[in-house]
Amino acid sequence: MDYTHLGKGNVYQDLPFSFFKEKGNLDIYQVKWITPHVCKLFTHQGNYVAKRYPSMQVIRQQAEFFRAASYAGIIPFVPFPSGRLTLYDGARYIWTISTWQEGTTLTFKDEKDRYDAQRALLLFHNHARGIPINTVQHRSPLYIKWQKRYYQFTLSERMYTRYEDKGLFNELSFYSSEALKQFKSIDWDTLIKQSNNKWEWNHGDVASHNFLRTTDNHIKLIDFDLLTLGPQCYDRIQLAHRFISQGISVNEFILLDLFHPHLKEESFYKGICFPSWILREWNVLLQRKPSSEQIVQGIEKVHKWWHLHQSFVAQLTSVLT
Repeated sequence: MDYTHLGKGNVYQDLPFSFFKEKGNLDIYQVKWITPHVCKLFTHQGNYVAKRYPSMQVIRQQAEFFRAASYAGIIPFVPFPSGRLTLYDGARYIWTISTWQEGTTLTFKDEKDRYDAQRALLLFHNHARGIPINTVQHRSPLYIKWQKRYYQFTLSERMYTRYEDKGLFNELSFYSSEALKQFKSIDWDTLIKQSNNKWEWNHGDVASHNFLRTTDNHIKLIDFDLLTLGPQCYDRIQLAHRFISQGISVNEFILLDLFHPHLKEESFYKGICFPSWILREWNVLLQRKPSSEQIVQGIEKVHKWWHLHQSFVAQLTSVLT
């Protein structure tokens, strides 16, 4: 077995992958790590993506959903050649595999990729609506997630003061607080109940790397770890934020099939207004324990992002009123 592609310092660099053979009947001759949790397996039965999980909870929901959905636009788990859906590695993780598909992930800087991504998500929403399963992993409403994100951002007030940009912090913090209040004021209990009764599903993580353009030019959705039962505006809002961060124009935005029918819905509009994506990027930066130089560069990016977000929301508001 060739382990030369294993990442240096990876906790699984010396993992005895023999359990794949012993329990899964997979004959592996090479392993290539993609992320700390995901690797490509080169086997004599074909190539696979293997992913490790700390528990069965996330796996059960996905597995049952995949069986019920039977939709060509997603890449589901497949059983190991032994017939088992999961394998325990004997250390601490449970593993699944999916069939490897050649292709490239999308980039939201590209207009065609944006168009294809929103079409793929729209098709997924349509196919995923009305799929009941028994193993639902209930998640907190989006406003709870955003509330935590906003609170985390407010903890960096001293940092903005230290780097002499308290004005930016005050402006972004005040706007975010007011926008979050507006978003929370929506009758989410009713919306969530209605969507749950219809069995509406969200992908849950609409980052560009979770859209794969295959070699035959089909778009497939990957990584359903955050699959969520709830109002599908969750996905729409978060994809809108991804597009805004890459400079989409309002004229392009309002014509996209995923967004156009929902432009005047209170939940969608108020969700777009809250600058969640800026707070996310800033919080991620701080989690990496940045140097002083990186903090300065990060604040400069926040300035640019804040201007971008304000400009988009102002133009969208003008179009809709």
